[in-house]
Amino acid sequence: MASTEQLGQRVRALRRQRGLSQEQLAAPGLSASYISLIESGRRQPAEAALSALAAALGTSVQHLQHGHSATTAGQAELDLRLAEVALASGSYDEAERRFRSQLGAADAVLRPRAQQGLAQALEAQGHLEQAIAVYESLRDSSAGGADGWVSATVALIRCYREAGDLGRSADLGERALEHLTSLGLTATDLHVQLGASVAFTAYERGDLVRARYLIDRVMRQADELGSARAQGSALWNAAIITAERGEVATALELSEQALLLFHEEGRSRQAARLRNSFAELLLRTDPPRPEQALELLRSAHADLAEVGTVTDLAYCETEIARAHLLLGDAPAAVAAARDALHHLPAAEERLERSRALVVLADAWLAAGDVDAAEAAYREAGETLVAAGAGRQAARVWRQLSDHLERRGDVVGALAALKAATDAIGVPGAAQPLQVER
Repeated sequence: MASTEQLGQRVRALRRQRGLSQEQLAAPGLSASYISLIESGRRQPAEAALSALAAALGTSVQHLQHGHSATTAGQAELDLRLAEVALASGSYDEAERRFRSQLGAADAVLRPRAQQGLAQALEAQGHLEQAIAVYESLRDSSAGGADGWVSATVALIRCYREAGDLGRSADLGERALEHLTSLGLTATDLHVQLGASVAFTAYERGDLVRARYLIDRVMRQADELGSARAQGSALWNAAIITAERGEVATALELSEQALLLFHEEGRSRQAARLRNSFAELLLRTDPPRPEQALELLRSAHADLAEVGTVTDLAYCETEIARAHLLLGDAPAAVAAARDALHHLPAAEERLERSRALVVLADAWLAAGDVDAAEAAYREAGETLVAAGAGRQAARVWRQLSDHLERRGDVVGALAALKAATDAIGVPGAAQPLQVER
């Protein structure tokens, strides 16, 4: 529904186009003074009055309400659906173009859908700063009510995290959780998704206690809802956090449960992403299972090439590189890691880019190119520090320190070790760090 002021402006414009005064337009039940109030935006006409006005002015109720005819409205809806189809099919550049063309033409009802689609298309292409701006606008407008606000918030938490601004991601998520708690709203799938997103940001920051607490709460909510999607999302995040705690066998069990819940979705982005995560866990088991992981990753990659984002593809290619490395094929590992980096702009996607750089460094070492390996390690460490991911940065700097020590570069090794301790907030300390191998 248009605003009262906009509707009044259209009534006045049409009346003047037809050369009518307010008195001439008046009719039984539609006095001149009532028309004056409508035109000034001080009165919203009742349904009967709106129909009478439309008839007297030779237009439609649809035009008075929205500024276009039913035919135009139908075309706008069709154009928007075509944009949504392009988005769902993975044609993100086409989807972006179509959604942008709709922003100026769409009315108050369709515009939020166009904005949501545009943000998703931008995010899928790795244009995180642009996507954040659109999501922030959607969140500020509270389009779609409480669910629309939660949906935009979840997207922002994810985008800020992937862009490397973990502080903003965490702050936004924690405040959103407090806000929902204060409102006393009944938990929905979106609420579960919000909790899982905040938990994952806590995990990325190295706050495993907070992450575990949040994911336990999310899993209880998902069980109460009885929603397969909510339960799958909770199990997925629980598996990642459990693996980080060193409980890889338990993480594998959780991932398998999540895979079963997502299995009925068939060839979906979520199912493919979950296969990525499951494959990553297979690479971290003792002993690792690279052949099984590579089979899963190739299957996921085929689906993500159709329905995934550039971040999804980069994550998959990074794990493919890791699998090749474990299989002793250093050249294939280098190629896959470079493919992953090709998808990730240097100024954005900091966390994902850092993961790919670390694997590339390991692959260069295995291939015998120590200079390229050291450069990749340094870039990864610096990128993680900029993202606020101190725990992960410390791990990379320690890897570089160990490598330099083996090469006999004691000064370089000490400098890398200092960078590791600085990254976790212990400037100048020189205590050994426990590093996953």
